[in-house]
Amino acid sequence: MKTIFIFCEMPAAGRLRFVTALGEDGYRVRTICFDQHTVDHAGYVFGITHTLDASIEPDVASPLNLARRDTLAEYDRVYGRAGWIPVWLDNPFDEPAWRAAVARGLQAACGESITVPVPAPAQFSPEALARILAAVLSDAAASPRPTVH
Repeated sequence: MKTIFIFCEMPAAGRLRFVTALGEDGYRVRTICFDQHTVDHAGYVFGITHTLDASIEPDVASPLNLARRDTLAEYDRVYGRAGWIPVWLDNPFDEPAWRAAVARGLQAACGESITVPVPAPAQFSPEALARILAAVLSDAAASPRPTVH
């Protein structure tokens, strides 16, 4: 499963916002320019949200739906059908994995080796994994509870 980072390339200034989908491998899947009337729907176009407000005018909804269709098809083409997950980043520079993806993209474009420290994934002992699995499969975990945010 590949992570696709979705982020605005520039701070809000003026009428236009450029939103980019960047794969964890450094491949820039797509950049779309939104205006002040459509930028609120960038999450929908890039697959972050799954529905579009029904009250949106058809002349606005139609291009958003087409852009979403093409964007999700491009994800499937590049990473395989359902082999990806989009993640919205409000502050991409704070995300080490995003910085590593940018470095990989630059390396591919320039042909130079760029080193970016990436934190090692969490390591769990077999005992810890067994406790996690037991907790997930326990009756208490299976009982429905409200989600708290």
